[in-house]
Amino acid sequence: MRFRFYGGLDCPDWVLAQIAGFTDVPGNVFRDWCGKIATHLMSDSNVWTEDDLKTLSNRDDSRFSQGFIAALSFIIEKSAKNECSPNDLANEMLQLGMSTEHARELADVYATFHKDLHDHLVKQFPREPSLSLVDASPQTVANVVIQRLLVKDSNGKQMQFAIAKKQLNILKKELHTALDSFSQFEKSKE
Repeated sequence: MRFRFYGGLDCPDWVLAQIAGFTDVPGNVFRDWCGKIATHLMSDSNVWTEDDLKTLSNRDDSRFSQGFIAALSFIIEKSAKNECSPNDLANEMLQLGMSTEHARELADVYATFHKDLHDHLVKQFPREPSLSLVDASPQTVANVVIQRLLVKDSNGKQMQFAIAKKQLNILKKELHTALDSFSQFEKSKE
């Protein structure tokens, strides 16, 4: 099955296995951890103390705690990045076997954080300015034909670089292949 919280992909098996283990966590502890994890994601922190891990499980089972945190972080982060609504998230978690109480608690906490969390997580992706070709001229250097390219980025900064004609042709071919692979997504949106 494909899930909106994961961008229309199948849920990974390791997350499914962890969801089955969520039943061991009381509802109030689960809700608190949903909030802690969302706050951690907002602060770009991925450090958890031993005391944090022990509050999650009555036993000294750090593997359970680490798996729980990893799975819940994955679910909350992917949901926010893919702009999944809290209601859709709750429904999909029910489909994956999460208890009704936990799905409701997760959706309630997620509803509080999802807009701010989405905005924060989207900003983390590095985006370089796009390049526009201004001029290209062939030159021969050490008996090798190269293309001298003058490009301008979307911020107006100009740069020059040189590339061997053979490498330029390979680059063009790879870029065309990449663009062609995206054409299937454009058709599915229409």
